[in-house]
Amino acid sequence: MQRDEEQDALLAEATTSVRQSAFYMKRAMDNGSSDTDIALVLKHAADFLRELRTSLLSPKNYYELYMLVADELRELMVYIESAKDSVNLGKMYDQVQSSGNVVPRMYLLVTVGVVYMRSDGGRVRDLLRDLVEMVKGVQHPLRGLFLRHYLVVSVKELLGQVPVTDALSFLLQNWDETNRLWIRMQFQSNIKDKKQREKERQELKVLVGTSLVRMSQLDDVSAAVYTTDVLPKVLEIIVNCKDKIAQVYLMDCVIQVFPDDFHLQTIPVFLAALAKLNVAVDVSEPVLALLQRLTKHHQANAPHGFAAPDALFETLVECAATAVTTREATLPSASLLALYAGIMEFVLACFPAPTTYLAPLLTAATDFLVRVKMRSDAVVAAGERLLAVPMDALGAALVTDADVTRCATTVLQWLPPPDRKRVALRWGGVLLRRRQPLPSADAVDKAWALLLPLIRDDADEPPPPTSVTLRAAFEKEQHIVARLAHLLDHPEPAVQFQMFGAARRVLGQGGLARIRLTLVPLVFRALELARRVHATPGDVSAREVLQFVHEMATALASKVEVVATPVFVGVFLQSALAADRCGLETIATEFFTQACLVYEDQLAPNGQQLTALEAMVGALGHCEHLASASADALATKLTQFAARVPKKRDQCRLVAACAHLFWRQGNGVRVLECLQRALKIADGVAASSPAQVALFVEILDEYLYFFLARTPEITKQYVAGLIALVKEHLENMPPGPEKAEIEAHYRNSLKHIETVELYGA
Repeated sequence: MQRDEEQDALLAEATTSVRQSAFYMKRAMDNGSSDTDIALVLKHAADFLRELRTSLLSPKNYYELYMLVADELRELMVYIESAKDSVNLGKMYDQVQSSGNVVPRMYLLVTVGVVYMRSDGGRVRDLLRDLVEMVKGVQHPLRGLFLRHYLVVSVKELLGQVPVTDALSFLLQNWDETNRLWIRMQFQSNIKDKKQREKERQELKVLVGTSLVRMSQLDDVSAAVYTTDVLPKVLEIIVNCKDKIAQVYLMDCVIQVFPDDFHLQTIPVFLAALAKLNVAVDVSEPVLALLQRLTKHHQANAPHGFAAPDALFETLVECAATAVTTREATLPSASLLALYAGIMEFVLACFPAPTTYLAPLLTAATDFLVRVKMRSDAVVAAGERLLAVPMDALGAALVTDADVTRCATTVLQWLPPPDRKRVALRWGGVLLRRRQPLPSADAVDKAWALLLPLIRDDADEPPPPTSVTLRAAFEKEQHIVARLAHLLDHPEPAVQFQMFGAARRVLGQGGLARIRLTLVPLVFRALELARRVHATPGDVSAREVLQFVHEMATALASKVEVVATPVFVGVFLQSALAADRCGLETIATEFFTQACLVYEDQLAPNGQQLTALEAMVGALGHCEHLASASADALATKLTQFAARVPKKRDQCRLVAACAHLFWRQGNGVRVLECLQRALKIADGVAASSPAQVALFVEILDEYLYFFLARTPEITKQYVAGLIALVKEHLENMPPGPEKAEIEAHYRNSLKHIETVELYGA
């Protein structure tokens, strides 16, 4: 805090002095342009310029003082410009060189010299050479840096009046000297703290890059001139300075200030210079900055293609290999891995057929990664990126190259378990988002292998979580894996069946908690395939596919615990229906039998059992190819299940529904038995209650259905008896909305009966 206050006081004092001297300078300007007036003007200008001789201000505050002085010098330049017709500028140029102090002298020399060059174009070339040599008189790092910046800014519009070689010579010489002064600040500062010195240097780096900006703005600097006359000299200066801070900044300046077309022709030259930089320089930064700029250029110019991509790729690979060889001990491993990832991004975005280039690059990156001993967060993140880049760019095409897949698997196994799982989730998301078909079972093997962190438990990872929150996250992960089954498509049924088998083998490595989420979609995809091959027979039969389904369904319903969902009953039922449509009666019966076993052994006697039983009754009712004995046995079994349902109302309805199963077999006796049993169950419900009367009406509808279906055992007497029973109980019900609803249902049934009798039923 004390230093800041001192700096503020010093800046205020210097600013006051500058403004006071500038005031007197302007008052002298108002007097006229005689030799005496001009001499007085220059004297006052020299007075405020002396403030720039200070060594007490910090670079930041010196910059503020410099900007104030520069504003006053512009006023002086305007004054000399207005007086040039009445004075000898050559004489004035010589006169200011006699100023007592070197700093004021050089600023005045530049100011007068600029006006001199504007008035006499023939003198520009010589005066530029003179000025760039004369300013060498200021060797103090901070003062010299600002002086050379003032020189470059002042002669900006004059550089176009000389041949481009002279302009470049001036700018390169000034820039070289500016860079030397900037570097010298690091060693001649009175600040002992190294980080503070580096911070102050960074604050002034824009002054160093000005000359490079001016070079890029010269109209006559073509790509050819840049290649032969500019870049080699610029790189030579950067390499020779041997200063890490300067080299990092200046290489970035080269990338940013010159046009993309120039860089396209000089990539090898630029990359070759990186190997000569200070070993502490992180060469990945300039390489990635250059590649990002070229990538944007490529994307903005769609027809654009890189000349000789093979040679360019070899250059990039060599650059990365050299960086690893020479800088592995001095640079962070994460930076070198980022270099490989950045080159991959560039190749994938800009090269035709990028997959042909990916394998050698990813192989080199993987070989380096497995050697890294310190698995810091940055290194792990860089390792993740090695996989993320090709995954995002290629999608399913990633697994078409054996070397790429091998490297991806190696990197995945290298990562810690949480990061491994995150990459696997990313991979699953990429596949789902792009919906690219996989060409073969081998591709499925490789694609699903990259999902293994989600499919099975690692030895060093805990089993699936049990808390509600963690369980939800676990199920979300498994649902991503499960959805991938919908990507397994192929025009050849035999190949698609092989793909299903490959996915099943990998998914089977997960525990029961996982496969109960991941195998279900694969089961239904296989059922689609069974129906497809039944319709168009080929190399694979519906029987083979359904046997494959049976294996998965059995695994899903493994009895290790009571399950809280009827999904697995549904899996067997859908499989049974598919087998029935394919005419495979034995397999369909087996699936129904398994559904009954799961119902009995694994479902808790609650709403889940009721839902499952309703589905079983409905599924059996839709089967068309079951043998009579099998269908009758299954119907009997379901009727027994229905009779054991806890709630009377549900029990009654399900038993009545089972009557339809026997009717399909032509067994009217069993139909009547089911209806009479349903009526008996309804009679056990509270007398004349809304629930009982509603059940009577529903049973009436069932009797009427079978009567109209010409079931001999169902006679008119049964229908008439039920009508009387319902009427009696309705009369005993208290009025209310429930009674009104039941009466409406009953009246509709009666109207239907009257209509049927009217037509002679």
